[in-house]
Amino acid sequence: MQDVKAKAAESEELILSEYIAEPALPQELRESFYEFQKQVEEIWYIRTLAAKYRIREKEIGNRFDSELNRIPSSGR
Repeated sequence: MQDVKAKAAESEELILSEYIAEPALPQELRESFYEFQKQVEEIWYIRTLAAKYRIREKEIGNRFDSELNRIPSSGR
């Protein structure tokens, strides 16, 4: 029962933020936030690859550009 309530609360929070709060924000602020999310995803992918291949993060760009390009973006 608690799980259902938690999911309902998360769903309600998502709906409120996506359809009410977010559109009220200035476009520039939304774009900055989406750019921030994109950069966080990229850093996360790079660190994941570094851990997977046990190499330093600086070497990722040189050795795995093709693999990084195959990673889908968030779509925002």
